[in-house]
Amino acid sequence: MPQAVCFAEVLKNAGYQNTIIKAADITFTNAHIFSLTHGYNEAMGVTEILADVPAERSSYIGTFEGVKDKVLLNFAKQKLASFNKDKPFMLTLFSLDTHTPGYFYDNTCSREFRDLRDIFMCSDKTISE
Repeated sequence: MPQAVCFAEVLKNAGYQNTIIKAADITFTNAHIFSLTHGYNEAMGVTEILADVPAERSSYIGTFEGVKDKVLLNFAKQKLASFNKDKPFMLTLFSLDTHTPGYFYDNTCSREFRDLRDIFMCSDKTISE
């Protein structure tokens, strides 16, 4: 859709730094191509997130071979700190813990309901932190 104008393009034209980070493979569904041709300066995914983690990566992986929400959000915090403080920015995140059908339950979260609501509460708590 080369003629489509996306929100990221509007922001980029206004001087924003735009980054998109997916918990899964950024090349899945060609998200990297779409992002980089429609206003994002950077498109990152699981490969970039795991680049600096210890060799034993299985504890970082959640569902769909992507990283857990907590891992994604910790990476996003580092990315936020790296933005030029004199320029506005947009950081777009795609998480996976609440993605159907392969929900991921993080064992560090409480199990109040013992059903899917616990997964959503955990994700909400992680995001708010």
